Amino acid sequence: MSATPNRRPKVLHLATSDSSLELLLRPQLEAFEEAGYEIVTASASGPYVEALEASGIRHVPLEHATRSMNLARDVA
Repeated sequence: MSATPNRRPKVLHLATSDSSLELLLRPQLEAFEEAGYEIVTASASGPYVEALEASGIRHVPLEHATRSMNLARDVA
């Protein structure tokens, strides 16, 4: 993958929940950042977005991203 001069390659990490980005994926996001990538995350808004953004990770809110429980669908 080649990048335009003076532009870092971009990684978009998409999740349904902001908690996944903060609690599970933060080390991976930070590793990409340290490797020179521009990090953008996208998920439903929630209480963990503030922590992501405070650490310099850009977040794009997804209005209709939800992960509600549905036993029949989850079992399938």
